[in-house]
Amino acid sequence: LLEGMKHGERKRVALMVLCRSQSTADPRKGEEAEVFDKFMNLKDIVVWIGESNDTIDFDKTQFKLFQYLDKYVDDVIRESEPVELVLMFDEAHYLLRKLKYTKENEERSMEALLFRLVRVWLRTVRPACSIVATFSGTSAKLKNFRIASDPDPNHETDTRDITRLVRSRGVGLFPTFFMTTTIGCLRKKGGAIKIDGSEYQQAIPYGRPLFAMMESKNELHEDSLSHILRRMLQLQKATSAWKGNDSALLSILGTRVQMGQMAVEVSSNLIEKGYANLTFADDKTATICFMPDPVCARLAMCMMDEDFKMDGNLEGAEKKWWVLQAKNLYSNGLCTPEKGDFGEVMVALYFLMCADVLRKKDNPACDLRKYTKFSVSLKALLDLLVNGGKTEVNSAGELAGEEPRSDSEAKGDTGRQTETASDMDVSNDDTRDSKKVKVDKQSITFGAIQVCR
Repeated sequence: LLEGMKHGERKRVALMVLCRSQSTADPRKGEEAEVFDKFMNLKDIVVWIGESNDTIDFDKTQFKLFQYLDKYVDDVIRESEPVELVLMFDEAHYLLRKLKYTKENEERSMEALLFRLVRVWLRTVRPACSIVATFSGTSAKLKNFRIASDPDPNHETDTRDITRLVRSRGVGLFPTFFMTTTIGCLRKKGGAIKIDGSEYQQAIPYGRPLFAMMESKNELHEDSLSHILRRMLQLQKATSAWKGNDSALLSILGTRVQMGQMAVEVSSNLIEKGYANLTFADDKTATICFMPDPVCARLAMCMMDEDFKMDGNLEGAEKKWWVLQAKNLYSNGLCTPEKGDFGEVMVALYFLMCADVLRKKDNPACDLRKYTKFSVSLKALLDLLVNGGKTEVNSAGELAGEEPRSDSEAKGDTGRQTETASDMDVSNDDTRDSKKVKVDKQSITFGAIQVCR
């Protein structure tokens, strides 16, 4: 990354190291080889005792890990020239696994054992090479582990100014990673937006570029959507029970409305195992948000429909149940509204759910074609909002809960149910310019499926 740069009398070299858990494929032959210089496959490092893969051989594992790291140093030292080596470990959360080992005939266990061993190796004095390392990953737990000889964090001061620009790859200036986003970056790519596609297909390029690329290659099919949904629900491959998982509930609700800030551990799970985005981090807080994305938002919308099913065992739940879960999450203190209060979040959710009721009528299919049309009549939505979300019609053709109309009002009304179903269409007959054309005949729609701010 910084090969050839000079710093005083030492040559500075940076190596990007990709950590992998139990990978069997050779990453040097894939696209990752264009980015990373080294690959640390933990399958080649961890030495298990017996075949149960329950307890490791501590000494042998430490020896193999140090051997791996020593080779990184040997590869950059040329003719004993003094070197400053920067090791950048990516996907370092794989080093945080809790491992059991035997020491002095006593069985022990330790969180982040490999991570701690790497830090011990870094403290070795090497006259020909000074080393500094950075660890990045999708788990906030990375900043929770310190060695006893580390400086007291209470006496540390952070001199970084996050509003300033940082240098990247030695050329040009770029904002820090949490001040920028790739959401919607492919919307202007030629052919990205399918003009003749559904509203859902037309919206995809405005979301995550990964999903936009998958859609352009027709790879956003049932299997991939099922995988995305399982990730949103924090599910492992063989399980389907998610209703008791607070992280899963926050993932679905947070995708539709910004639920606010959560505990660091919960935030870490939503970033590492879901689709939340880190927007700020320091030693005490981790601020996250759910970016606007039609793929995740549509799946979250489907999960709020008790008739929705996917992958055989993934089923949605009724809207009243979701409202109760949101209330419980706030009551238990698992999250706190960032702005406003609990009521503001619930009002936003109420708006979306009322629109979902109308969308369900416009999207009667029960398969993946469900909810591909987002827009609903604004007038019909307002009627539903005023009526408490009820769609029942009494014998007089009125929405349930509505005050009875007089005969003259009934005669002057063109039919509420007819307007709800047809006011999306703009008349093309000769009466278009006539004063007799009603205002509700104009196409005014509401198409929001999530609230982001």
